[in-house]
Amino acid sequence: MEVMDTERLVLRKFIENDWRDLHEYLSDPQSCQSCPRSKEN
Repeated sequence: MEVMDTERLVLRKFIENDWRDLHEYLSDPQSCQSCPRSKEN
């Protein structure tokens, strides 16, 4: 898996175990103010 990182950031592809963290992030309205929305929303 290719990983790009800096002192403050690590970018990598999602893995199966990321779902809990992603759900927590996307469930917080303040964190998700600038999240892309689907056409249904």
